[in-house]
Amino acid sequence: MTRGNHVALHAVEQEAWRLSLVGVWELRAVCLGGEPLQGALPRACILFTPEGKFLSLLYGDGGPLAAAFRAAFAYSGVYRVVGDAWITTLRRSWNDVNAAGEQTHFFRFESGRLCVRPGDREFEFVKLK
Repeated sequence: MTRGNHVALHAVEQEAWRLSLVGVWELRAVCLGGEPLQGALPRACILFTPEGKFLSLLYGDGGPLAAAFRAAFAYSGVYRVVGDAWITTLRRSWNDVNAAGEQTHFFRFESGRLCVRPGDREFEFVKLK
């Protein structure tokens, strides 16, 4: 395989991963240090559009688990897929500190779930139909 074909195949693979992300995903599980967190989960969803737009919302019920993830946050922007990560260029955020710049989230698909790993936490999402 020539280098040009490898780059083309890589681009096709990136596009397939990007299209697999498209949709609305709802939080179903959270692990910290490999251990599932117990208690009521905060409500969270993420949205990926085919046009490359991204939106993330999280809000809790005031319980201790929700407090671990702040009471609420929201941000939006545009995303791109690079390897096993999506990179969001932020356009709007719940606070001005996060209103600019980029965020990188490593992900994988496992048994129909989207597993996202920021740091030592792992979030599992299911796609809404």
